[in-house]
Amino acid sequence: MKVKHLLIGSLLTPILYIAMVVLIYLNPIAFSRLRDTHEIPLPVQPFLSEIGIPQRDLVFSLSDPVLAWTTKQIGFIKAAGSGFTTRSFEENVLGFGPCALFDSIIWNHAGTAIVTRFPGHWASGSGYPMVLDQDGRARVCWDIIYKSDERLWLEGDSNVVIRIRNEHDIYQIVLLDMNTCEIIRTLYTEAEVRDVFEADLNQDGWLWVERSYEVAVINPDGEEVKVIDDIMNPAWSADGKWLAYYQDDHGIYIEHRSEGEGRLVLELSGRPVTTWSPDGKWLAYNYYGIKTVNIETGEQILIYEDGYSPSWNWGKVAESDHD
Repeated sequence: MKVKHLLIGSLLTPILYIAMVVLIYLNPIAFSRLRDTHEIPLPVQPFLSEIGIPQRDLVFSLSDPVLAWTTKQIGFIKAAGSGFTTRSFEENVLGFGPCALFDSIIWNHAGTAIVTRFPGHWASGSGYPMVLDQDGRARVCWDIIYKSDERLWLEGDSNVVIRIRNEHDIYQIVLLDMNTCEIIRTLYTEAEVRDVFEADLNQDGWLWVERSYEVAVINPDGEEVKVIDDIMNPAWSADGKWLAYYQDDHGIYIEHRSEGEGRLVLELSGRPVTTWSPDGKWLAYNYYGIKTVNIETGEQILIYEDGYSPSWNWGKVAESDHD
């Protein structure tokens, strides 16, 4: 009898596991009511709908103290460290309780919208690009899936720079219209068999593309002006002429897009994400909290004791004084 029970148990275990995976990954009933529209329904606790996106200098992801896949919050704060406030999903729009939404949050250039990831399959870390406008309305493109370790970049109010794989399994960087969920144009196609992680386009049409531990800087004519080795997490300055980046085991550097070499601004480890102030005098970064550093003097300011992946608001409505 004991052997019989063990045999039944050994058969049921994989069956239950497969059933659980199917429920988690497919969710056909839950998704069927969402795929007909690009506008997602609001959760039970309104997310941004009544009070919208607060106008602060910096937006960033707040760390979850318990589990990586439970509810996370967006933090908003002034560069001086005041005016801290948050926005969050109390419940995800599928009705399955809290979810890991905010891996990275990035302002568009005008400070009128932010782009982030709507959660997909929690076990694979994938998700869907989502744009939140000032009133809190969300647009999601369900046919575009990307990994959570990639950052998205928002150009204008609705165009997202995102990495995809084409029908030949080749990496491409494309500009995606979040209003129609259609690709506007291809910005870059990888000619070699190597990883391409993410990219961003500045207002002058210059593009950086992060490949395996190197970043290619490409001008509007499609020419690689320079390749910077052993770096990660690059970020354009507001005027589009400079890059900030992290060089492994060294620290945060800045470098002109076409001339000269990088200059060390701050020595540290930990692979921080950086973002420029609108006037180009400061960098914000995550390292045991959200901090800023003056690129000339090296002065550092602790803005908030928690958080990661900051993005600076370059819009005119931002309160960007360091006072």
